[in-house]
Amino acid sequence: MSTKSHRHSSSKSSKSSCGKSAEYRVSSKQKATGLSFLFAVVELNVNYESPVTGEVGIPHDEWQNALPPRHREQYGNDMPSEVMRFHDGRISRASSESVEYSWVRRDHHGEGGILKRFGETCAFLWKYKSASVFSCNPLLPIVFARDDYSINVGPLHALQFLHCQGISKVSYPDDYPCLSSNNAPPAKFVAGRHPSWMPNLVPAAYENPYRVGQSQGLGGDLAVVLGLMAFQSAHPMYEDQDRRTINEVFLGRHGEGGGLWKDYRWRGDRRGVYPASSQESPRGFLVYICLDDENPAGSTEEALLRLEWQFAFVQG
Repeated sequence: MSTKSHRHSSSKSSKSSCGKSAEYRVSSKQKATGLSFLFAVVELNVNYESPVTGEVGIPHDEWQNALPPRHREQYGNDMPSEVMRFHDGRISRASSESVEYSWVRRDHHGEGGILKRFGETCAFLWKYKSASVFSCNPLLPIVFARDDYSINVGPLHALQFLHCQGISKVSYPDDYPCLSSNNAPPAKFVAGRHPSWMPNLVPAAYENPYRVGQSQGLGGDLAVVLGLMAFQSAHPMYEDQDRRTINEVFLGRHGEGGGLWKDYRWRGDRRGVYPASSQESPRGFLVYICLDDENPAGSTEEALLRLEWQFAFVQG
């Protein structure tokens, strides 16, 4: 797997609309405490009612499944979450009284990023990776792409998993085949039986059909897995008062002490909110992950790669 990430133009600072620049990293003398990263989840508002659809149409695959739009004009306004911090299995709001983090797109057709504001200074954080995750219909439940598909159209990939000693590793076609237990390419079903996170996190269509050992967990591409989690959130098309907001999926509701992913376990007990048929538009999320500039020693590309490929960060 390539370890390259697409970042903003400077590895140290970036001019922003605030008119000032600032370093991404805090002093290396700051004490690091465990593994952390920052992330935001942005619902990509597919709008096939847009006037441009009459000109460019709706993209389909060869089996006539409607696919995500390939033109930015066919997306409405972004619906971003708060910026959140993952720290050793717990998720919290990244902003504090002295520092504000937000996901910002410079303009409707431009790339977004996580912006940090502290005092009169602001800067875009160092990007680790991003992915766009879509559900198209029950016969094409999950597809995903690297980066922000709404502005950077690239190949779409079906959901697939490397099998690593009972751990299902969500992967792109070129991700580390040597990590699988039998050096096999990714499969379109999970590695073990009776995962605790299926069908509430991964749809039942990906169940392992064979007599295999117990599931040992879920790992692999972190951005794609966070995107799968986001489908637990409410959708404007469906009236369901019990559904969570995107922030509640990860941060929890009042008195819960955390969201649905806590201490490396998935606690959701409901299926995700996906398009009910091919008559509905695809639903999609952009997941944007940055290194935690408040924990430089514990938030590195190497540490996050180990989290993705050496562990099951969703156990069971």
